Amino acid sequence: LLENMIFLGLRRRYPQVFYYRTKSGREIDFIVQNADRTRKLIQVCDNLNLPSTRARELQALEEAMTERKTSEGFIITRSQSETIKVSAGKIFVVPAWKFLLELENQ
Repeated sequence: LLENMIFLGLRRRYPQVFYYRTKSGREIDFIVQNADRTRKLIQVCDNLNLPSTRARELQALEEAMTERKTSEGFIITRSQSETIKVSAGKIFVVPAWKFLLELENQ
């Protein structure tokens, strides 16, 4: 349900919403292109409490950021918030409500 809600929010803001598969087969939930041609990589998960979930989401996003030459990625959660520095740049963990509000204000 959380992923569907984020998709609907993205779809209202962006004409095209895609998913992305890295060269090693990891999937990124959503990739959208901004008006300035930069891309936004977005993962959605309920929470990052389990170490295995956290590692899986971060690895996939960092790999995609490297491949797409993007210095920012997003993980949308139900309520968590933090910034994680990785070799490819920064990953912003954002609660869904905040992400959707920011989409509306763009």
